Amino acid sequence: TQGSTNPMLNRARNKIQLRSNYFVMINGGLLPFSPKKSGFKKFLSPDQAGKIDVFVKSNKLSYKKEKDLKEIFAYLNSL
Repeated sequence: TQGSTNPMLNRARNKIQLRSNYFVMINGGLLPFSPKKSGFKKFLSPDQAGKIDVFVKSNKLSYKKEKDLKEIFAYLNSL
């Protein structure tokens, strides 16, 4: 994002924002998803979603951390 053009009026600074896009492969196609609990529920069956919820809670994982997402998908692939 860009900061203020007149620093005397507003002290905002320029900053760089890193964004990641996440995709899941279903039936040979890539679908975008948001790394949130609701993002997972869009492409999972209710049974799988329940198992994932239990797994995430029991292992104290976060849907927002990339390391934790890898563990969640590894578990999901084992189902």
